[in-house]
Amino acid sequence: MDKDTYPLGSYHWRVVVVRRDGETRLGEVSPPSETRTFHVEPPPPPPTNTPKPTNTPKPTPTQAPPPTPTPWPTPGPTPG
Repeated sequence: MDKDTYPLGSYHWRVVVVRRDGETRLGEVSPPSETRTFHVEPPPPPPTNTPKPTNTPKPTPTQAPPPTPTPWPTPGPTPG
C-alpha cells in the first residue's frame, strides 16, 4: 500500500497538495497561503432494499465427443 493512501471504509483518500504555480504534489506540506483545500464527499451507499440476485446454478455444458481421427488413405499401387 502506498504511504500516502489511507483506507477509510471502502474508500481510499490521498493527500494532494495543489500549489498556486499549478504543480500537484502528493503528501507535500506547504504553507496554507500556497495551498487550496478540496472537500471531497464519498458517494452515498447503495440502497439496502435492492433485491439481491439469487445464485442460480449454471448448467454444466455437455462435452462433445472427441472427433474420430480421419484414417489415412491406403496407398494403392503406384503408377509406373
